[in-house]
Amino acid sequence: MGRALRTLKVSPSEVVTDAAPVYPAVLDNVLPLAWHHVEQYANNPVEAYHAQLKRRLRPMRGLRKDRTA
Repeated sequence: MGRALRTLKVSPSEVVTDAAPVYPAVLDNVLPLAWHHVEQYANNPVEAYHAQLKRRLRPMRGLRKDRTA
């Protein structure tokens, strides 16, 4: 998470995670001003986008060249 935050120009104002007990302590240290959104189904838009992305990329994983077939 530290490397990802260093590459960003701004820090996130909202962090969506599951209900693992380690996240509140870590997020208080790393992002004290961010709102930690822990709610059932809060992660669904992120997972839905990931599924849509995978659905588009999966057909592109085929063979690139006839020579390597």
